[in-house]
Amino acid sequence: MSLKRMNAIFLDKPVTSSYLSDFSGIPFTQNPHHRQNPKSLYRVSDLTLRSIIVSFCVILSFLTSPVNAEGSRELVAYGGYRPYIEFSDRKTVRIKRQTAMKVFVNAGEQINLGSSTYNTHNDMDIVYRSPEGTQDGSCDVLETGFGFIDNLAKEQAGPLPSNGGYTPCNFVATETGIYEIEFRSSLFDQVSYKTAPWRATTAPLYLKDKPIVVVAAWDVTVFKTPNNAQTEQKGRLYANYLPMNMGGKKPDIMSNFFILNQMGQLYRIKLNGIRPILFMFFSNNKGFKDAPDENGVPLFKSVLFKDINKSVFLHNPAEPDTATDITNKIFFNPPSQDLPLDVQVKLPGAGNTTWLRSSPPPLPKVTDFKFTGIEGTANQAGTSPLTGVFNFNSEMVGRYILTLDINGNGKYGDENDRMLMGNAKLGENSITWDGLDGKGEALLPQNSVYDAAINLVAGDVHFPFFDVEENENGLIVEKVKCDPLPCVVENRTVYYNNTGLTGGTSQPEPITALNGIDSTKGIQKFSGFGDNKAIDTWTSLAEPLKLDNGIQIKQADLTVSKTHATELIPLPGGPMTYTISVRNAGPTHVAGIKVQDSLPATITQPIWRCEVSESSAPTPALQNRCADTDGNGPIDTTVDLQNGATATFTINATISDSVAIGETISNSVTITRPNDVTNPQGTEADVKSETATDSFTLAPPTNKPPVANDKTATT
Repeated sequence: MSLKRMNAIFLDKPVTSSYLSDFSGIPFTQNPHHRQNPKSLYRVSDLTLRSIIVSFCVILSFLTSPVNAEGSRELVAYGGYRPYIEFSDRKTVRIKRQTAMKVFVNAGEQINLGSSTYNTHNDMDIVYRSPEGTQDGSCDVLETGFGFIDNLAKEQAGPLPSNGGYTPCNFVATETGIYEIEFRSSLFDQVSYKTAPWRATTAPLYLKDKPIVVVAAWDVTVFKTPNNAQTEQKGRLYANYLPMNMGGKKPDIMSNFFILNQMGQLYRIKLNGIRPILFMFFSNNKGFKDAPDENGVPLFKSVLFKDINKSVFLHNPAEPDTATDITNKIFFNPPSQDLPLDVQVKLPGAGNTTWLRSSPPPLPKVTDFKFTGIEGTANQAGTSPLTGVFNFNSEMVGRYILTLDINGNGKYGDENDRMLMGNAKLGENSITWDGLDGKGEALLPQNSVYDAAINLVAGDVHFPFFDVEENENGLIVEKVKCDPLPCVVENRTVYYNNTGLTGGTSQPEPITALNGIDSTKGIQKFSGFGDNKAIDTWTSLAEPLKLDNGIQIKQADLTVSKTHATELIPLPGGPMTYTISVRNAGPTHVAGIKVQDSLPATITQPIWRCEVSESSAPTPALQNRCADTDGNGPIDTTVDLQNGATATFTINATISDSVAIGETISNSVTITRPNDVTNPQGTEADVKSETATDSFTLAPPTNKPPVANDKTATT
């Protein structure tokens, strides 16, 4: 069998590849491919005669060894249809459709590579780059067997010496760090775009000579001891993003992935039968944002696909992380516990490093979530222009989403629900609310409460999906702990916000889940809804916290009048009776309406009583009540009134005998609305206090009783 050697380690006369590195942004240089006969094949891995003998012994000893592989085998493990990885000259929302795998390797360990593609235009079927650049190379996969995965059995078995495995293109790492690996396709241009047809995961591999932009099967397997399959180390291989292609509209993808974020949390996402065509899978810490640079703020919502890179943006997963934009890592197995912990690891390219495993911080909490009206009333505010303030304590820096359930349906974030978003600092936080709903309209007063909840989005992991037409089964996202194996599910709560998006024959139910939803049975289920949209789903470390006792929005049209008994002739030393009427024209019940009447010195020996109309709304609604039912002297008390109720004060007093005939006596009563209750009057949106004044003039006894001069004034 004639084999071609892989190009590796020593570059004697480099030539420039026509491909560009996804990550370094600079051309990758290759030494020429060489054919070798079986004798020179041994020099491919620089083996001595002794190592050759040992290698053959190892192979013989593991003819019945278990399968060892990490790659496309994981993508097809759960049935459905085969997702092809893509390597083409096209882009999706400015993201290159060029798959680049990454694998952490220690010096002295062996990397085994295989692909189902053997006919790239320059015979560089597999390209790899080392952390320091001293071991860059490529593999020329041969249809006759070298590096070639040509059937399902070899894909499952992995590299030799596993029983039934493929002949790997392999080398022993001379550097410790992350190697980048590209599985090149047989078609790479912007004019032609041809893919393999869709196939079930159990169907034979598509291996025709026709050039296509995808790779059907591929493998990256690490042996900690060279040529010893028993030392295979899974959980080293990951990608920043996966441009995939399903080959048509019909196929569903059942793959599972493990997502590791920078904070050390691990998630497992089960695609559970979604039906994309061209598929860009990745995960980041912001989802879609409002600006293209690192200052862009997360939108926490799904958007129209056409708006990406115009009015909404996302961090390109093919580009390095920034201080605030982080691309999470996609593992095909639970990340290995021997990955470096809490250190930066070398990547190919000058000065390039990245994180791998991190020690997770304690789970953050939100505590002391409260609402206070602008005038100091707990859990109550008046309608606009009155406002209120939310307060909470955060144990972690992050983003918050505070949602008011305006329509009262228990689904936070839909229709006219109001969302307040911002940065949460460590410790106490305050958020001012303007009294408006999600459509910018003043919140209506009502006697029932509005609910509110806050979600501290800390360590969030976003899953943006582009143009996924069908998702009938729904995604399943699990926070997992995989040390030790098997993995244990810690929770399955996710969040999303599809407000404002329509279309499709069925939509996600609920349309938004800002207060969290259990994904055990699948979430974001839809048919046709995802077409031409970019759907975001995310997780959060902190549990949402609901506001205790909700928020009451109060508005009451309060009025007051004061009159005196006209049947009495006001004479010095004679009797006088006043009547004060306080009315609540609603629409909400109000407690604590202050009533004050100081009475002038010319009115002596006052005795008063207070009565209220019968309550129309039964308990537990506020009941009509006089705080003081009677008294003597000036009035300084409060009344509670339901919508439509009236409180009546009757004052019996004596006119001072020192008042001269012809003198006028004026007396005023003032009512003051309670704090955080709006009292609209005429053109004024809110009036704090109202005053009514009664006046009469003392006349000779023979005169007819004077007519009351009653008026209402506002102060």
